[in-house]
Amino acid sequence: MDAKSLPAFAGLNATQLTNFLAATRPVEIKEGTQLFTHGALAEDLFFFNQGELRVSIDSQELAVVPAPCIIGELELFTERPSVATVTALRACTGIAIKATDLRLRLADGDTAALKVIHNIAQVVARRLAAMDQKVTELLERHGDAPSKDLQALKAKLFGEWS
Repeated sequence: MDAKSLPAFAGLNATQLTNFLAATRPVEIKEGTQLFTHGALAEDLFFFNQGELRVSIDSQELAVVPAPCIIGELELFTERPSVATVTALRACTGIAIKATDLRLRLADGDTAALKVIHNIAQVVARRLAAMDQKVTELLERHGDAPSKDLQALKAKLFGEWS
């Protein structure tokens, strides 16, 4: 796998990339394999360079995510159970790191880990901005009388900033 081509590793020099990759392991996920289960604890952060994943809650599809992608970042940052179920739609290849190992590297001030987290934060911020845009569009479509569900969603998304 050519890890340096993955956006998560942008800005790492060769030494930093080698150092970070030493803590990872290669993964090959077969089509149909469930990586995360909604409500269950997740232990790994995945960096995929091939494949496609389905993100869902119950049977409701939230997204189809093609590689290259990062999966498990929300669980890494929040240290909470998985917010969704993630299933491989097509076989996926990449690398994984234990969230605990990454947190230890961060606590030690590992430069490579800090750069990777910065890159992941950029991905999360882009996703959040896209979600904000979608919620705004929904609210605009419903005019002056948005449903109670939309009002509650708006209050939750735009009200919880800490």
